[in-house]
Amino acid sequence: MPDNASRRGAADLGMPLMILAFIVIGGFLYWLSGQAAAERAQREVLEEQMAEEDESSFESEGDVQLGEMTAVGVDPETFVGETIRGLGYEVASVFGTAGFWVNTPSGNPFLVTYTEELKAAGVTVGQGDYVNVVGELLRMELSYLDEWLAEGAINENDKIIGEFATHFVAADDVEVVDPPEGEGNTGEGAGQ
Repeated sequence: MPDNASRRGAADLGMPLMILAFIVIGGFLYWLSGQAAAERAQREVLEEQMAEEDESSFESEGDVQLGEMTAVGVDPETFVGETIRGLGYEVASVFGTAGFWVNTPSGNPFLVTYTEELKAAGVTVGQGDYVNVVGELLRMELSYLDEWLAEGAINENDKIIGEFATHFVAADDVEVVDPPEGEGNTGEGAGQ
């Protein structure tokens, strides 16, 4: 039998090399996390600046926010004829080609329709999109539903569902935006 006692020292380098490899990998991962944190912080600053610019161009001082108007216990009738703004609301479903429903903080979807100008411009949104909306609050009347049905913008099922809306926003401006961080909520609209 050969004597392997002289090779024992060479075989014992495996453990120190393994430990050294773990230390190097750990140091590399630590360095990467630091780089990622710096990049993330820089991106957040840029996103905040861009959001402030977007919101300042989209907001007006005297307008009513959609979240305030749709809050539980608030009578939307007092806002009829007012300009309503909603920032970062998720589209719950489409309402034919006439408009769409948005999720609100109160849990009740709210109807937003396109004005003739928006329809002519070809503005559309899809379910799950997040939108900024500006428009006039109107009282729902059956004549609106009949008109949309006659133009083919909605079908009979949409009309039946539309009858549940007491008010709607006739949108002058609809802009699809990125979902807010933590997108499981109802958008920025929770605070609006």
